Amino acid sequence: MPAAKGLFNRIIAQSSPFIDPSVNKKYTKSLMRKLHIKGIDIKALREVAPQKIIEEQNKITGDPSALLAFRPLIDGDTLPIHPLKAFQNGDCKDIDFMIGTNLEEAKLITAAEPSYSKMSDAEVEKTIIAFLSMGGVDKNKAEAIINTYKKAREGKSTTEPLEIMNAILTDSMFRVPTIHFLEAQRPHQPNTYNYIFTWPSPGLDGALGACHALELPFVFGVLDLPEMENFSGKGQDAEVLSEKIMDAWIAFAHTGNPNHKGIPDWPSYDIEKRSTMLIGKEFKVVDGFSDKERAALDGFLKI
Repeated sequence: MPAAKGLFNRIIAQSSPFIDPSVNKKYTKSLMRKLHIKGIDIKALREVAPQKIIEEQNKITGDPSALLAFRPLIDGDTLPIHPLKAFQNGDCKDIDFMIGTNLEEAKLITAAEPSYSKMSDAEVEKTIIAFLSMGGVDKNKAEAIINTYKKAREGKSTTEPLEIMNAILTDSMFRVPTIHFLEAQRPHQPNTYNYIFTWPSPGLDGALGACHALELPFVFGVLDLPEMENFSGKGQDAEVLSEKIMDAWIAFAHTGNPNHKGIPDWPSYDIEKRSTMLIGKEFKVVDGFSDKERAALDGFLKI
């Protein structure tokens, strides 16, 4: 965003989804119509009660085809080019950069929707193939990706079809786009760091896993909010994890480096080692985390 040039020294980007260059104003215009606002009138929008905006927005995003409908729009003005290209061009070279995802982002969607758990194995595979086809992956390549995930997880994690689908959705929507940003920024900026949040939620009898948004109560130290324990969990381990995360985030905000005495050495990211900090019951650095899966999706949704 050229207008923001020089206003930011450091960025911590949490669970940033793929920025679709084909996004248009369709859903924004639909929301404005529902709110009886002509055109894109910011003044009129500010006069609408927040709850009303949320209610009308939820009616739009309730349609599965409108998932993550309200995304950044590359309009040629405010965002003149795709953000990934800006990173690749070195436009963000002066910004210290930390970015990460949660291990099972997609489960916030799939675990909360009963229809997913009722699908047969064949239906799950068809769903994966259909999703990948939206990114230009043909049926044969999609089947090869599914097989790669199955083989890579054998002996280490479950290979149940629904879990494979969750992994592919998580990686394609969040983790792989994150890696693209890391690869783009690292040649220009040595203070580039990656994490994966692995702490599982107790929600829905554990079905949520380390889902989207689960890191937020730990990062902001709000584990004691009413009902939060049902989502984030509670106890000494949770409290210690939150303290270590907050110390890392604060350290990065101060210095551009997330390291502090409470965690093992957190190296910067590079495309040779691909060092990633796994953040869960313990902090642990892993090189080339799930690299076979990453390689299988290499090029998917890449700008």
